[in-house]
Amino acid sequence: MQQEKCMLKKIINSQLDDGGWSLLGSGESDVDVTAMALQALSNYTDNSEVSNCVNKAIFFYRQVKNKNGGYSSWGYGKFRKLRTSSLLHFVNSEYRL
Repeated sequence: MQQEKCMLKKIINSQLDDGGWSLLGSGESDVDVTAMALQALSNYTDNSEVSNCVNKAIFFYRQVKNKNGGYSSWGYGKFRKLRTSSLLHFVNSEYRL
């Protein structure tokens, strides 16, 4: 249980100022890495710190959504179903982008 709490804290503390996460922990947030972080946090949304992270991440996704409703990643601007589905895998009816 202690290791689980440690990993949870590490993910929370790795969130960038814009609400996303990056592979290297700094620089520009990435939609894929952010979706992976959200999936890792998904079982802990009753925790207030996690809930705050989720809300910041949702704001991040609202800011970076493409006009076609998809998301770009790693400088690749084309719509990718897998990229969008990784985000939608996390999002449920409680969260609206």
